[in-house]
Amino acid sequence: MKSITKMMVAVCGLASLAGAAFGAMEAKAVISIPFEFVAGGKRLPAGEYRFTEDSNTGVISLQGRTPGSATMLITSPGGSMSSDGSATASFSRMGGENHLTGFLVEGQPVRVIKAKAAHEAAAGAMVAGH
Repeated sequence: MKSITKMMVAVCGLASLAGAAFGAMEAKAVISIPFEFVAGGKRLPAGEYRFTEDSNTGVISLQGRTPGSATMLITSPGGSMSSDGSATASFSRMGGENHLTGFLVEGQPVRVIKAKAAHEAAAGAMVAGH
């Protein structure tokens, strides 16, 4: 009986942690992208994508409707984008592919940090802080 009670407490605890984690996710924008593109080092198909921010970490999740069309992005505020205020995305053509470079949500420009650049910045911060 004690083991069942302990298991129930553990399951309830995990469920509440999961709820807190999912509760921290905040939808920022839904953007329709009419062509294949690369984001977060992953090639994604054309389609409608939901940009969601984890308010605890600031990491942006990009989720499409097609199975497997999801990735995580490290971003920073800034960049220069002009728009009528609606959510929009910007791309750069590199190596014959369209790469997501930034997006505008809620009137705020956001710049996508490439994985290599993020790794180099983190390494530089560790050297500077050491």
